[in-house]
Amino acid sequence: MEKYSERESVKVGKASVKLAGAEFFNIIFGAFYFLFLTRILTPFEMSVIAVMSVVTNLSSILFGFGFQPAIKKLIPSFVVENRIKEIKELLNLNYLTVFLFYGLSTAVFFHFSPLFSKIFLKNPDHFSLMRIISFAILTNKLFEISYSTLVAFQKFNIVSTVSILNGGIIRIYALSLYLFNKNINSYLIGIITGQAFLVLLMIFQLKKYLFKKCFYSFTKLFKFSWPFYLNAYIGYGKNHADTFLVSIFLKPELLATYYVVKRFVEYIERFMVSIVTPLTPKMIELKNQGKEVIEKIFTTSTRYLSYIIFPISFFTISISHFLLHIYGKGRYLHGLPVLIILALSTIFTVGILLFQKTIFVMARPIELTKLSLVNSSLSIILPLALIGRLNILGIGIGKLLSSLITFFFGYYLTSKFIKVNFDFKGIWRIFSLVLFLCILSLTAQRFIHTYGELLSIFPWVFLFLPLFIIMISEKDKKTLMEILKFYRWKRI
Repeated sequence: MEKYSERESVKVGKASVKLAGAEFFNIIFGAFYFLFLTRILTPFEMSVIAVMSVVTNLSSILFGFGFQPAIKKLIPSFVVENRIKEIKELLNLNYLTVFLFYGLSTAVFFHFSPLFSKIFLKNPDHFSLMRIISFAILTNKLFEISYSTLVAFQKFNIVSTVSILNGGIIRIYALSLYLFNKNINSYLIGIITGQAFLVLLMIFQLKKYLFKKCFYSFTKLFKFSWPFYLNAYIGYGKNHADTFLVSIFLKPELLATYYVVKRFVEYIERFMVSIVTPLTPKMIELKNQGKEVIEKIFTTSTRYLSYIIFPISFFTISISHFLLHIYGKGRYLHGLPVLIILALSTIFTVGILLFQKTIFVMARPIELTKLSLVNSSLSIILPLALIGRLNILGIGIGKLLSSLITFFFGYYLTSKFIKVNFDFKGIWRIFSLVLFLCILSLTAQRFIHTYGELLSIFPWVFLFLPLFIIMISEKDKKTLMEILKFYRWKRI
């Protein structure tokens, strides 16, 4: 049994490396690609890309019925039990549902394209752009379910390949079409046709299960999937409702600014999710040793997570003017206050993530749903209340307030199951350090006009690491050295 577990651990480890490698490539490539994109596209063209993102994100959950995560959960056990017939029925029902509902949605969106053009782009004359975007409704959903199904089958080679193609090659192809034809229509067509090609590639990998005249019961699957369906709406409120509100109530140029600003924050949040995620299995593993062990893990985590999120957040604030100056050639500088506010909100977001992981381990699922529902509701209500008077600044303030309130609500829920203690001593040390460096950087920008923005990076490059080493305890130094040695050994 021990050998079996060891072998399975190696398989999981290899799969993690493949997916992590693909994700790392997408983030690095995405940052440089987005830099180039913001510099060659006009704000209106950027707003069109933002609108396509809004449409595909919203349509993805409308008729998904929670089937995608439900099937992702069912397939691995069905494979182990050799229930091939039911796997075929599940997949055929899922694809049939997508073609019916999302095909119809594409047709409706295409037909009413002038109306949607007036809603999102504030001008019905741009209906041709909406007609192109309508096809993304179908291709995006097909891409999602195909990708998710391959993950469920643990086809990590093809999954990592598709991830890199979608994050890199397809975007280069779309950008080439734009540069050749000099219009945003070509870029949209490139993204949609490129994604359609990847869908065909993934369907080919699943062909032995598809195109059979056998379908799982819709009602039976929905009885299992409806909690996932509800969670999809809750997740949308937290992650995407802000961009949707901007696209509905504000001009396309402001949508473009918010879309650019939010991209930086999304990079931070994606990175922090990858850091926090491993806590869950460790907490589950040690839960039987008593509540005190979980409390110690929680307190220690507050210190180590603060060592990561505080420097990232305040460094982003320090170089925020520089970022918006090079991204878009300064055309999005009026989004500077929003970027600063959203960067601050990531600190509370990490705290919420830690509360979520702890509640997941120690409480019933309904408690986690309460926290997610409050977060989602506030992420809609507060920005909606402020957008009329403050435009995108209102969205940023609303997001910060929603994160702050959710943080305290998460504290309240978590304290019902464990004694919540923060390592305030360690948190205060790192906060004092990054605040000092941030003030130093902003001062350089304020008083040194020539190369001031570039010089603002110097305090972080030359002072952060030595001051950080002096600041932390010997125990933390030892722990960090062990982590670095392990990382280096894994690389070798």
